[in-house]
Amino acid sequence: MEEMKLPEGENPAGVITAPKFTAKPLEIIAACLSYVLAYIWIEFAFGCNLFEKIAFPLGFLVCVEIANWGKKRKWEDYIWLACFLMLWAGSVFHRHNAFEDEFLPLFIFHGEAIWYALSRSEALFEGKTGRLLPADALFGAVVYPFKHYFLRIRTIWYGLSKIGKEKKDWEKLLWVLAAVAFGGVLFVGAVNMLSLADDEFGNIVESVTQWFSFDVDELTVYRIFFSIPCGAYLFGVMCGMAREKRDEIDRKRSALDGFLARLGKVPAAAWLSITLAFCAVYAFFFALQSKYLFGAFTRTLPEGFIVSEYARQGFFELCKVMAINFTLLWLVLRTSAGNARKNLSLRIASILLIVESMAFAIIAASKLWLYIDCFGFTPLRLQSAWLVSVLFAGCIAAFVSVIADKRTTRWWAIYSAVSLCALTLI
Repeated sequence: MEEMKLPEGENPAGVITAPKFTAKPLEIIAACLSYVLAYIWIEFAFGCNLFEKIAFPLGFLVCVEIANWGKKRKWEDYIWLACFLMLWAGSVFHRHNAFEDEFLPLFIFHGEAIWYALSRSEALFEGKTGRLLPADALFGAVVYPFKHYFLRIRTIWYGLSKIGKEKKDWEKLLWVLAAVAFGGVLFVGAVNMLSLADDEFGNIVESVTQWFSFDVDELTVYRIFFSIPCGAYLFGVMCGMAREKRDEIDRKRSALDGFLARLGKVPAAAWLSITLAFCAVYAFFFALQSKYLFGAFTRTLPEGFIVSEYARQGFFELCKVMAINFTLLWLVLRTSAGNARKNLSLRIASILLIVESMAFAIIAASKLWLYIDCFGFTPLRLQSAWLVSVLFAGCIAAFVSVIADKRTTRWWAIYSAVSLCALTLI
């Protein structure tokens, strides 16, 4: 009689059990190396030399690739990898002239590193950058790393348990460690001998060994201490995301989509009235303040203004108006009863709102260009110009989305990221 096979993950009593934890050999190696990488990360974040600038990004990429070994790359992965490499190059070659300090480029680098790991691990909610971008960012920076916070310990413990099953494995490991130690002593001896024989070779060896030398002072002890919890988070980013199951991610996305769908309770007529009111106010403002708004095009300043004040005020006005308009547009498209994109009147009102937002962006750009033309570029002016271009690109993306009923968040995000990373190379 043929033996009946039980479904995977169930015991004879029919109770569903969690699958046994396993780890690949490369994951175990990555988990061990992550302790060193975490210490380098601390050095990287708080002022580092060339070694840390090279070692940490390289180690991060290697660990992400180990975790996702065998997964086929999407074309979008190459975009985020290129952004990562641009930021890396900017750090190594001391660029970042568009930023007054190192904090902002460092923040951008870490955000890009997390996003690359998300994309490479196929852990994005839609399988690609899309309309759920804020949720992806939250899960990538917070949820997934802390969900897998103890993954490193489990991985190393699994490796030790596998080795410990056979006495021969322990003997083999001890022999390997002994060979490495003995070979290391011989290698150091040979290098020292060659250094004494040739001064130029000795200088090169001294410059290289400086990268690996550090004084064990109080600060070093603190960094080692903090690298342990930081390393657990880092390993969760590098290798934890790769363990997320696609069906589980899809269930979360469906739940999020279901929640957003339940927001569609506001009658379309209500949002139509509100949107038209905004459009009318903006049109009246354009007509009333045309001299103030369009003075930069004719290089004529309104009375009582200087160029710097005129440009700064225009920039901050743009940021505030865009924040209001994009929030309003999202609410209109998301909370209207029925499909707002299929409602002709609501679509026209939304398009008018977007066009007026474009006008605000163009006006702010003209004021900023007048300022730059008079006094030249500075880091803050470059950053402002980038943000104006991103807001204008967001208007174009929203316009195409409403007109053609297409998802354009992905392209806007790619433009924003690539242009920002290019800015860090200046």
